[in-house]
Amino acid sequence: MVEGLVSGQPAALAPLLKQAMIKFQITAEVTTDNWIDVGTPERLTQVNQFIEQNDIEHAGKPS
Repeated sequence: MVEGLVSGQPAALAPLLKQAMIKFQITAEVTTDNWIDVGTPERLTQVNQFIEQNDIEHAGKPS
């Protein structure tokens, strides 16, 4: 799925996902869990700050 991409360089996700769908390389599932869009570095930073400020347990948090 990442053929032709340059490591460390930004790339559009939608075309990669569409090609993977055509090749039946994508699966999906329904979840009722909380989900947060961290699709940009800015949104990821906002979520990380929120997690730290609210002392929320998460998978990447050291014990």
